[in-house]
Amino acid sequence: MIEGVINKIIPFSSVDGPGNRTAIFLQGCNFNCIYCHNPETIQLCTGCGRCVGSCPKDALYQA
Repeated sequence: MIEGVINKIIPFSSVDGPGNRTAIFLQGCNFNCIYCHNPETIQLCTGCGRCVGSCPKDALYQA
């Protein structure tokens, strides 16, 4: 099983490739592209837990 931290899910996107698609952005990308349009996904979580309380969908938890 492969696990990853999801940063964002866009249910309908027409700019992330040909056609209409769902785009899932993972946290911790290690490519560091100069043209990256999601630079907030480059850093990995530090485990501080600040995002857990502020998540509007209550989708986050800290183990």
